[in-house]
Amino acid sequence: VMMPAKRTLTRDGLELMWAVNYFAGFILTIELMPLLLRSDHARVVNVASIAMGRPHLTFNQFDGHDYRPWTIYTTTKLAQAMMVVKLNQLLTEAGQSVTVTGSSPGLAATSLKTISSRKTAWLMRMGALSFCLLPFLRQSPDQAALPALYAATDPNAQGGVIYAPHAWRGLRGYPALWAWNQRPELHDQKLLDRLYRASRNVTGV
Repeated sequence: VMMPAKRTLTRDGLELMWAVNYFAGFILTIELMPLLLRSDHARVVNVASIAMGRPHLTFNQFDGHDYRPWTIYTTTKLAQAMMVVKLNQLLTEAGQSVTVTGSSPGLAATSLKTISSRKTAWLMRMGALSFCLLPFLRQSPDQAALPALYAATDPNAQGGVIYAPHAWRGLRGYPALWAWNQRPELHDQKLLDRLYRASRNVTGV
């Protein structure tokens, strides 16, 4: 879910982007963990985003009470990337063969962004207009899928890192380790631990 114009709460009291983009994937991964642990070298791939930007992760925003669509969207994507690092740490420390890795598609020429829909934030509509004027910025959906496929299937893919297109600062190209793997939030152990605890508390899993 990317930047609805208006705040929506789920029945659990979570803002919709937090519920769908982050917490749903966290629940699914944890619930599937017994099966993953019985599998031979299973992999989990979280899909992050070039739009991770520079949000500041706080822990009182899961209900979106100060609703800012862009900030919430980018923060949910940052949380996905952080959980790649944290879950992979936990599995490695436990001596398990399951790896957790991440990917970013770059800019993909899909129908996610719309120009005219009033259901999306104005920033989404501006982005859609810019892609109409500058179509070369985006790559095909097939190309954009390659980082996720690489993370899921390549024997050389590592756990605990994010793969993204190699060119144009992660916007286009073939899969490579993303420069944003150096983001301080991905190496702040206290912040990673706190996000993991908050995720367990919010979801109850």
